[in-house]
Amino acid sequence: IMIISLVAVVITEKRMQKQLKIIATMALAAIASYIIGAISLVLVNPGIFTAMSFGIMTAYMNKGSFWIFFLLALAMCFFEAWSGSANLFDIAAALPVGLLSFYLIDNNLGMNNGKGR
Repeated sequence: IMIISLVAVVITEKRMQKQLKIIATMALAAIASYIIGAISLVLVNPGIFTAMSFGIMTAYMNKGSFWIFFLLALAMCFFEAWSGSANLFDIAAALPVGLLSFYLIDNNLGMNNGKGR
């Protein structure tokens, strides 16, 4: 599902800077999910792929193709729950990780050149 998401990003987004933002969001979401999972040990372990899916979905919040990425994020949630690699708490913990990852990349790391999304 992540490969499908990456292909959809390349197809729907022609601007290289936006593609770099999405890749940086995915990297930050993966690192943050891993750190949160390592610190909390038992309490919650946000799924890395779920957090990345939510980050990609957030990048397309104001676009017409948002629904494609929303459905891909839901498919990732379903797959992780179905496979047993994550429970509902892990999926719920991945949502703010993905959202905050895109927010940090978009607004605070100087990658938007003052233009927003």
